[in-house]
Amino acid sequence: MKSLIVSAVLQVLYRALNALARRDPAVAAELAQLPEGACVRIRAGLDGRAPQLTLVRRGDGVAKARPDAPADIEIAFKSLSGAFRVFVGLESVGRAYCEHRFVLKGNINETMCLVRAIEIAEGYLFPRVWNRRILKRKVEKRLPTIAVYALALCGR
Repeated sequence: MKSLIVSAVLQVLYRALNALARRDPAVAAELAQLPEGACVRIRAGLDGRAPQLTLVRRGDGVAKARPDAPADIEIAFKSLSGAFRVFVGLESVGRAYCEHRFVLKGNINETMCLVRAIEIAEGYLFPRVWNRRILKRKVEKRLPTIAVYALALCGR
């Protein structure tokens, strides 16, 4: 069940990042720091069957890449349970990093701009009560949360 939930959250996260990259200047600025064509993989476990999201920076946003594409940056959680806690908003990415719940391969400076973009997306996707617990600072929303969900679900 955790695997299905993490897979669904990864898809919503991808779609939200894609929508926000075009409509929120803060997300666009963070993603613009990634080199054009940079491939990023987020895996919810170390085994080959773990849910994952592979995306590539293209133009003004991100696009999905083949799951087997060579990644410039890879964030691999050590366990599905650790990934689950982060993706459902029970734990922040920063806390997971401090507790060594994932392995990072690639340039940490480029990874941080991606993490900041994800944190902004989380600010839109999670309720304000959860955001206080998992985000360092309040996200300045330029769109209503319902609009981000609608754009993410419609794939726009």
